[in-house]
Amino acid sequence: MERKTNTEIFLSPRSKWLLPLLALLLAALLSSACATKRYIGPTSGRSADSQLATSYALDKVLSSATSLSALSGKRVYIEAFSLTEHQGEERSPEEHLLRAWFSEKLRQQGTQVADRKEEAEAVLSIVAKAMGVDVVRRDFPPIIYIESTRGLVDLHLAAFDPQGKILFTEDKRGKAVFRDYYLFYLFGPLTSVR
Repeated sequence: MERKTNTEIFLSPRSKWLLPLLALLLAALLSSACATKRYIGPTSGRSADSQLATSYALDKVLSSATSLSALSGKRVYIEAFSLTEHQGEERSPEEHLLRAWFSEKLRQQGTQVADRKEEAEAVLSIVAKAMGVDVVRRDFPPIIYIESTRGLVDLHLAAFDPQGKILFTEDKRGKAVFRDYYLFYLFGPLTSVR
């Protein structure tokens, strides 16, 4: 009696070509595609991930800023300073953003926001020590590709009365991380935010 090999037991003569074909198709599938996140900048020059990471980090700073309640009921002028480039005397986009978000936060607490410094009972000075993003890409071909966008906002807040006396100072830092995962360079992005 002729003894059959393991391959002959599991595969009939007609289906012997099936296993090599499946292996070839799997290899072609895994090597034919890749996930690459391409940056196509808007007119502002910042990607959406960069803007969102910065905004979420700023939101964390605002939600944890406890000193602002000391300005409740007062008329406050808000000034913002950052290290970003300026066009003449015009404020940078970051300074506009800081001023707008703090204005909204103060108004929610019953504070009036003054348009001019001379009209104010207090001045809130916001100094952005850092406000930006880092992008890190990691991959382990062909299993996973990860792109992380980390937004960081580090602010110094100080409030003064009209005579220049310090009402309070507070340092706040917030960060937000967006991660896009691509499995086998095919499936994704799977996004996480923290």
